Amino acid sequence: METNSEYQSRMDGYRNENLAKDKPFEEMFKELLDEFEVFYIRESKRFTITEDKHRCYFMDFYIPYYNIDIEIDGKPHEVSEKQKGIDKTKTRYLKNQKDILTVRVPNDKVEEMYKKRVIDWNFVFQDISKEELIDREHTYIAKTRSWKKEFSRLGVDTEKPIFLYYTCTDHFYHFDNILELRRSLHLKCGKVIYYIDYEFKSVRAQYFISWDKEILKNRVIDWKKKYKK
Repeated sequence: METNSEYQSRMDGYRNENLAKDKPFEEMFKELLDEFEVFYIRESKRFTITEDKHRCYFMDFYIPYYNIDIEIDGKPHEVSEKQKGIDKTKTRYLKNQKDILTVRVPNDKVEEMYKKRVIDWNFVFQDISKEELIDREHTYIAKTRSWKKEFSRLGVDTEKPIFLYYTCTDHFYHFDNILELRRSLHLKCGKVIYYIDYEFKSVRAQYFISWDKEILKNRVIDWKKKYKK
């Protein structure tokens, strides 16, 4: 019988295969997210393990800031009853077990936004009720108060801008303050502080964080020279 670690390793292989596939409309949406500095995780995994089976769901674009999965859908998602059933099961699981809301954007809408170089958030969020968005925002406001106290206790300025480089997207992000960054990364406050100006000495780096954008860029350049040859 396959162990949990073996299963997760196999799912990592599937994720890499998904990322390697030619998906032009997902690439279009990725470009838009990068252009507007929206932090996301591509093909993010969520596992559920029951007594008799493992199950893994991959999300096209997981946006941690809103705890939302954005799925880019082609024709099979519209016409295939089997695919519709899979989509419904996945949406229900993510909502009930992980509190992740799922939104679906058809290929033609992605292409339209790509040509206009805009992200139509009203369209993207159209299937989410205002009540759900308000409840979610209130939850984060409460968490933010707690994070602010924690950062202040540690002597961290919670007002000034901070910058992030995420190796999985090869992109730089600007945040108005460390609270916004904390909300996007889903890392504990202490871990966020740990990564600030941390000097990575291996290729297995994920987050580069700094208060200074130019310093951050130079650190990333040096890291790539040493470990990304």
